[in-house]
Amino acid sequence: MTSKFSKLTLMLYLIIFIEGYVVLASEILAIRLVTSYVGNGVSTVSIIIAAVLMPLSFGYYAGGQFKPYRNAFGKFMTVRRKLLSNVTISAFFIAPALASFMVDVFFVSFFQQGISDRTILTSAYSLIFLIVPVFLLGQTIPLISNYFHARNLSATTARVLFVSTGGSFIGSVFTTLVMMYYFGVNDAANLIVVLMLVMVLMLNRSLINKNTMTIACLTLFMLFINSDKVLGKLGIIYANAYNTVSIVDRGDGKILSLNGSYSSFLGKDGSKFPYVEYIEKVYIDPIATDNGQPKKNILIIGAAGFTMGKEDHYNNYVYVDIDPDIKKVAEEKFLEEKLGPNKEFVGTDIISYLAGNPKKFDLIILDAYSSLIYIPEQLLTNDFFKRIHNSIAPKGLIVANLIMSPNFMDDFSRRVDNSFRSVFPNYGRQVLSENLNGWSDDPYAFTNVIYSYREGTANDTKIYTNNHNTSSFDKLGVRYKTSKQ
Repeated sequence: MTSKFSKLTLMLYLIIFIEGYVVLASEILAIRLVTSYVGNGVSTVSIIIAAVLMPLSFGYYAGGQFKPYRNAFGKFMTVRRKLLSNVTISAFFIAPALASFMVDVFFVSFFQQGISDRTILTSAYSLIFLIVPVFLLGQTIPLISNYFHARNLSATTARVLFVSTGGSFIGSVFTTLVMMYYFGVNDAANLIVVLMLVMVLMLNRSLINKNTMTIACLTLFMLFINSDKVLGKLGIIYANAYNTVSIVDRGDGKILSLNGSYSSFLGKDGSKFPYVEYIEKVYIDPIATDNGQPKKNILIIGAAGFTMGKEDHYNNYVYVDIDPDIKKVAEEKFLEEKLGPNKEFVGTDIISYLAGNPKKFDLIILDAYSSLIYIPEQLLTNDFFKRIHNSIAPKGLIVANLIMSPNFMDDFSRRVDNSFRSVFPNYGRQVLSENLNGWSDDPYAFTNVIYSYREGTANDTKIYTNNHNTSSFDKLGVRYKTSKQ
């Protein structure tokens, strides 16, 4: 009798542990997956967190109010059957919520209808896929508490909460540091559905019945649709904690896509995105050969396809990107060649890299703002620009590719300009657009804008007034040239 009770208790605690794992791991994966479509801003993350915490709390309450009853089909709904029903229904919501293919179909369908507001998109995703399963899974602890003896209520409650929180902790750490890092986002999602199948198997009295077969079929479908073979046909090479990477053949060349945004282009004729060619022409080509000048140290923030400075074999490059796997894919499937000996890759967060690296660079190129959607918001702040300023060598250059409104028709464009100017007051700004309309009021007419700053220029805030105008003394001597016709 004691042995049977111990096995039952162990099984109940294991179910509680898995429930805690599933809820937290699903939340983390949901945040990671929607980032590709709505960005990684605080507003979108907070919506998903709220869509988990709110139904979870209501689930606790609803589970505590449950009383066995006879349903509309005449079947007596016991606590065990209620748990089975909850887990099975939850799986049918969580599986599509965490399947890359299904998530892509969901968001693209909204985009095709002209809906692109990230608050609306994140809310719709949360309402459809997260609230119901989290509400049902939240009932697990109070429902299972019916199996525990009421004599040691406080001690039992403490153990239950300890096990559930432990599951949540493992779900958070194991998903991010192990599953997504070593196996990828898709396998991390597959594991969640497999664990829900394990919960159903433990709750069932027999291995072969309707609930078991139903969720087993769902699990097989999830493993199939999230498999490397299926995703490979969609062009997806890998999906880790940072990026969903694919390569698109455009006919005249290849595009490296990160999180659904075109990050790098390499044409068959060697051509690149126009902004890359502009930066190379103005800032890299003049120093790309030995003209009696020492080699420059160049820092590229945001490696993508490593096209920036690809043909420069003279200067020393350091590419920093948060995705440690991007170099291998770029070399094998995009560039189809190894990086040169003068090029080093560091797979880490740029803020931590700058904090621990005292080296000064002659040229720093910020190329991490790859799209309007996926913008690392921590790289737009006054604090970050100060870190960049501290890493520039005397007379060094800072160049940033920003995607914004050329006419400052939205808050983002105005404020990112303010933020850059707050650290680099005497900067240059070049709009790269063949169709620039200076009269346009369109706040969605975004384009590439190149910001530049030369260290060593005086931080001069003086202005000319009618009372104090020294312009005639400030101008350097002007040479007038004549040419023979």
